[in-house]
Amino acid sequence: MLLFSDRQPDLIQSFRSCLSHFSGMAEKNGIKIMPFSPQGPLHFERLSPELQYRLYLHFSSYVSICAEIVEEGRSLRDDSYLLWRYFKRQGILPNSELLASVDSRDVIEIYSPEFTQLFRNLKFFSICSYTLDQLLCLPFWELFTREQKVTASLMEIGHGLFTGKVSGIHQWNSGIHTVEEISSPALYTAKIENKIASALHAQKGGVVAVIHTFRVLSCESRAAHQIEGKDNQ
Repeated sequence: MLLFSDRQPDLIQSFRSCLSHFSGMAEKNGIKIMPFSPQGPLHFERLSPELQYRLYLHFSSYVSICAEIVEEGRSLRDDSYLLWRYFKRQGILPNSELLASVDSRDVIEIYSPEFTQLFRNLKFFSICSYTLDQLLCLPFWELFTREQKVTASLMEIGHGLFTGKVSGIHQWNSGIHTVEEISSPALYTAKIENKIASALHAQKGGVVAVIHTFRVLSCESRAAHQIEGKDNQ
């Protein structure tokens, strides 16, 4: 059965509003994020009704958590608190040592079994210039490129965590490597160091997502360099 198949325009408008709401909250915390292209959330519109519904539920829940935290007078940059609230809302049981393994320098991401992003902290946007529509609707390998061996390792460990072949908190040993945005406005190139990954379990059992953290060592815009190059010609 197609969920919301006869109400797709309503769902697209709700998603648009949700993107704009989060973008506004981020801007008040000093982070500029484009919610979607001038034409609208085109990538969301191209998804099947089932995927649209599932994605909207995940993101609207995340945005409502952020809104509650703002209303409490707390900062969205308080990553441990934001993660705890997210886990509680989603009924997730993380590894008991997970929160102790995360600190304020880390970029934090949570991915679905389809490898689309469910959660990100504000620090993530220091190396991301994609619209929220792109970020939420496209798998990471369509957004970022890196050394093939690093991508292969990410996929292998990710599949291992989802299938239970990898347990506990995985400590990355891939070293410092470069990540490049493929087709974003700023075309960021970042040097990063992966830190940990861990499966996230539902209270009733089963892995529902995977969390991944890393550190950003440097980040620059290739688009800015291209503009400077043209100016100097």
